Amino acid sequence: MDGKRILIVTGDFVYPPNHGGRVDVWNRLTVLHEMGFWIHLICTVKQMPEHDNIEVVRKIVQRLDLSPRRNRIIDMIYKEPLQMVSRKSLKDVKLDDYYDFALLEGTYVWKILSNPAMNVHHLILRMHNNEYVYFNALAKAEHSWLRKIYYLIESKKFYQMDAKIVRRIPNILFISHKEKEKYENSYKDINGCFLPASVKLDFKHQKRDKNIGLLVASFFMENNREAILFYLKEIHPLIKIPGYQIIIAGNSRGESIDWIIHLARNYDNVQIYDSPNDLQPLYDRSSVFINSMLHGAGVKLKTINAVVEGLPVVSTTIGNEGTGLYPGRDIIVEDDAENIAKEIVYILQNKDKADVIVRNAQEYIKNHYNQRKVIEEYFSKLES
Repeated sequence: MDGKRILIVTGDFVYPPNHGGRVDVWNRLTVLHEMGFWIHLICTVKQMPEHDNIEVVRKIVQRLDLSPRRNRIIDMIYKEPLQMVSRKSLKDVKLDDYYDFALLEGTYVWKILSNPAMNVHHLILRMHNNEYVYFNALAKAEHSWLRKIYYLIESKKFYQMDAKIVRRIPNILFISHKEKEKYENSYKDINGCFLPASVKLDFKHQKRDKNIGLLVASFFMENNREAILFYLKEIHPLIKIPGYQIIIAGNSRGESIDWIIHLARNYDNVQIYDSPNDLQPLYDRSSVFINSMLHGAGVKLKTINAVVEGLPVVSTTIGNEGTGLYPGRDIIVEDDAENIAKEIVYILQNKDKADVIVRNAQEYIKNHYNQRKVIEEYFSKLES
């Protein structure tokens, strides 16, 4: 693929990789860079990223464009989802004459196909989520009726767009094997490929010598907020071992996190990190990773990343969804708060068992998550 020209369009800026979606896109960008692609990256943004972060991205792409994203209430009247309409500036981005490949990182950037200068040989969609399932799950997790209605409307619009999207872009890289099978059963002309979450296979071996748990969740997403609420209200009070601490870290996108500070005010063993640029020091301090999500769709990258970082994972069923990790062998899965708390204590107090779980999980990911191999095979197949 050396010298091939690829256009990559994302719904968000890609750096720092401080939440699941960014981690997947950023790691794939680095893989494509290492494969020798000439990369034109377009990111839709609500506000200008920091200069230092832009410079990091420029080191691995040949051309970078930032396209403004604008949310307006009036845009709710369109038949297309607001997530697409808010990125309609993609229609006006100046494109080069020709690309061998164009990779749309999710359906949010659909409007790039309305750009009159689009000239590409192979058009590919990365399916991060089944969006109408995802927004329906957000609606279930939401307490505000206004937001709940918005999520339900978006879910219906994505459902209505689904067939149109597949007809236009039959080449689809699915992050979830389950969703790949579902789409192939519904749409016979799909040229699908299971491309697991993009993770760097740089496996760590942590000391895990302290009673510290780590919970990573995007503070601005309702289903992630729900996960934090579930942990702090129902799980945390049940964990009573000496020196136990929980680290809760996530990207707030500048929104207030007073709600989580209020929840944690009665505990002296809760540490909150708002929008850290680097999660590595937090992984290094921790001995167990906790994923307490109750609603969601697609693959939970935070679970995979925790395994790569050398942490045993205690998760809900939803938190393990789409990963392929086998409960009891590679990961501990429970849905009841009391059982989750018991498993966290057990893992912290039984290092040998934790070692076995981490070793099994890392071996599974090493065998099934080779991003470069899958991309090379799929792109070569398209060209032939």
